[in-house]
Amino acid sequence: MKFNITNSVDKNYDIVVIPCFSDEKVQKYSHILDKLRDKKIFSCKSCTSYSFMKDEEDEILNRVFLGLGKKKDLNYENMYKSIVSCFKNFKFDKPLNILVNLFESENLSSRDLIKAFVLAISGCGYSFSKYFTKRKEECCVNVEFYGENIILSEEHLKESLNIRDAINLTRNLVNEPSNILTPEEFSKRCLEAIENLNVDISVYDEKWIKENGLKALYEVGKASSNKPRFIVMKYFGDDTTNKSISFVGKGLTYDSGGYSIKSSDGMVTMKCDMAGAASVLSLMTLISKQNLKINVYGIIPTCENMVSGDGFKPGDVIGSLSGKTIEVISTDAEGRLVLADGVYYAANKLNTDIIIDIATLTGACGIALGTKYAAIIDNNEELFKKLNYSSKNTVDSIWRLPADEEYKELLKSDIADLKNLGGRYGGTITAGLFIGEFIENKPWAHIDIAYVSWNDFPSKIFPKKGSTGAGIEFLYEFCKNNEKK
Repeated sequence: MKFNITNSVDKNYDIVVIPCFSDEKVQKYSHILDKLRDKKIFSCKSCTSYSFMKDEEDEILNRVFLGLGKKKDLNYENMYKSIVSCFKNFKFDKPLNILVNLFESENLSSRDLIKAFVLAISGCGYSFSKYFTKRKEECCVNVEFYGENIILSEEHLKESLNIRDAINLTRNLVNEPSNILTPEEFSKRCLEAIENLNVDISVYDEKWIKENGLKALYEVGKASSNKPRFIVMKYFGDDTTNKSISFVGKGLTYDSGGYSIKSSDGMVTMKCDMAGAASVLSLMTLISKQNLKINVYGIIPTCENMVSGDGFKPGDVIGSLSGKTIEVISTDAEGRLVLADGVYYAANKLNTDIIIDIATLTGACGIALGTKYAAIIDNNEELFKKLNYSSKNTVDSIWRLPADEEYKELLKSDIADLKNLGGRYGGTITAGLFIGEFIENKPWAHIDIAYVSWNDFPSKIFPKKGSTGAGIEFLYEFCKNNEKK
């Protein structure tokens, strides 16, 4: 799918998309819209559209009216959903030339408009079809943006396409079956993704992991024949400072639950348990392509959580890179174990200044927040405010959960420094706070994307099943907002 900006509309298009508002007339088409409104067929409400293929003289128009509601109430998320509700009905199985008329808005910048249309339309056209023996060839779909009273920037279009590519990279990785995307294969995909980019990468094997004391990662991964890897990526775009941010992504390429084994149904989608790691990789590629003036590390502890005679068990006490000991209550609470080594490595080996971990961590997150919000646990008010601000004008919704000291009582063990499961209550909170125990005196945030990273059913944001690519847009905005100006 190709996107361009055009300054003229003198050629024929298969479809012309006309955004319209319930409180503002589109002069050229007001007679048509008035009739539709009078007949109660279409009133320009948000998330509605109407295809008008012929006028009264039977001339072909091929116009699609995109309802956006009241212009004064327009916001990024509602506009995005409206675009999806319209374009999800398009068939991209044949060549198409589409023109989208963009408009001036007091609420949204031209950058926001371009970004929303590129990401929403691309999501409607996305498919993961590589394993079908008979699959349709990709057709050439050209989308052109035209702004009559608004200046459209090629720079903003290029940026939006880079965001789109990063989101699709995440989707493609998470949709891969786990017999293909092992920890070793994931490492290779990382190397391929950052090739020709200004990103340094080191991939460490099981021997290095064991010798260097990443005991928690080693214990989780040792039962599998596909051995763990520890991946460190580095992008330094600001040479005036050594200050840096680390993003740490949970990379369980498959999670059976270990001896605390999941049900058969519960295992089916566990290839998606590396969505946090995929997000970190994609974010690193995006930051580099945009040449942001910021210093960032991307850290990925990746492994499989399997069952064997060599596997760790409930009741075991294991070590960690920090030196702290952990009583294993459940082997299915493994993500926080690999992240414990990851965040400690970021804070103490790389001496990074801010640590943000991203993980499909808890089922409790879905119980608490459903499928709309990612949960955030943090230890720093300023960092949270920056993250919260960066989520505006994206479709990545976040919700802050409490991090009171009282919850930490649930992580106390009778025989070790910590236990890896805090019990039934506040599961998302205690999981996040467990990770926070391996970071001392540094700003940190944990983002639980367990129920926003994967669609069991199409949603209003991403009308497909499978990996959504959630989190990339907002984390990129965070990096962009924090780069050196």
